Amino acid sequence: MVSLGASSGSLAVNKEGYAVALNCSGSELDSFMLPLDLPLRALQKLQTGKDICRGTLQVKWTLEPLNNCKNLGLSQEWLDRYEGAKIKYLVCAQVVLPEGPVSGKVEVGDILLELDGHLVKSLLQVETYMDDHVFESVTLTCWGAKGQFTVESEIEDLHAFSATYLLLAHGTMFHNLTFPMAICYNLPARGVFTCAGAQEPFNEKMLLKSVDGSPITDTTQLKAIMDRIWSSRDKPFICILQEKLSNPGNAEPVSGYLLQATDQVSCEMTREPRQGGSWAITSMSLPKSTSSSFSKIGREQPTLWQD
Repeated sequence: MVSLGASSGSLAVNKEGYAVALNCSGSELDSFMLPLDLPLRALQKLQTGKDICRGTLQVKWTLEPLNNCKNLGLSQEWLDRYEGAKIKYLVCAQVVLPEGPVSGKVEVGDILLELDGHLVKSLLQVETYMDDHVFESVTLTCWGAKGQFTVESEIEDLHAFSATYLLLAHGTMFHNLTFPMAICYNLPARGVFTCAGAQEPFNEKMLLKSVDGSPITDTTQLKAIMDRIWSSRDKPFICILQEKLSNPGNAEPVSGYLLQATDQVSCEMTREPRQGGSWAITSMSLPKSTSSSFSKIGREQPTLWQD
């Protein structure tokens, strides 16, 4: 929903006087409105003590004008149904994540026609249906380059691909790769991501592949490895393997990294998105910060804790 510009956070009100959207930018060039349907759903779930469930097929959907969809060879029968319902935009797949539940079945540009036999009329309908049927099987009726086809898949829990666990070690914050980041770089929604405060040898926006020869698949495994390395300290140097999100498949080894006090896990934070999403610090220690053995001349290394 495009906005003509207003103060960020201001409400859009319909002619009946009800708030229906939130302005998300103060610039006329990039301002848009965020509909309040899904935030309202979350609020109502909280007020009634129910979990806020979110579902996904690891697909980013978008709207395409009906006229554009005609070029895909959409049959006259479907065109008549949509025109009869006065629908001018159809829901299409914009990004399909690799290794997702419908990867290889739904392609970019495919039109989503029906969900379990219900005619798809809007993005909100798709989002709401996914959220209400997490872990359930769904049948998609789609139209692609080869014509009409159906796909059956289980709707996954979107919260499983959100940052619900943060791990702080070596002045660097780690969390599992999130769904938005996976969508942005068209990567499988898995792995450990360095998100903030990175110190050498870690860099921001990197996927951590292995530490001390042990492959890393999630933050829980990373914590166990870091705790083991720190508690044993049987060798002064370890090897770290990481790769850029923008250049997957080309891992950069960092060998001969000297262990330091800040390598100890300093803090872990968790949240439960189904129950409001508030963060809780579950453990904390305050190791003294030391400058990195990878420090560069003229570059001040950020530290988390002050001596």
